[in-house]
Amino acid sequence: MALEEIDRIDSVTIDRLTEEVVLAIDDGMDWSASGQHCNYLQRKINRYVAFVESGEMAEQYPELENRLVRIEVTMRHQPDEASTAFLMDAKSVLEDAGVRFRWAVLPVV
Repeated sequence: MALEEIDRIDSVTIDRLTEEVVLAIDDGMDWSASGQHCNYLQRKINRYVAFVESGEMAEQYPELENRLVRIEVTMRHQPDEASTAFLMDAKSVLEDAGVRFRWAVLPVV
């Protein structure tokens, strides 16, 4: 699963409407072990922040330097209440640091 690959940046794109860099996290884990799931997600988010703050993103993608950054988590399973609180806290901390944060649960088809 991509979430467990802490050092891997799953996707780097540009939102053509906002011109923000979108760093995507593909989260396919279920929430049955929500504490462990949040731990993986926290570590992955921290890696993404380090990717930006260290200059690694600008080094790999010079055309993205000086753009606003948004981290997006796409989940396959609905988070439980405690995990939703974790996501809200992460959003607050990240946005205070100047990084936008969104998450969404993919619809079941």
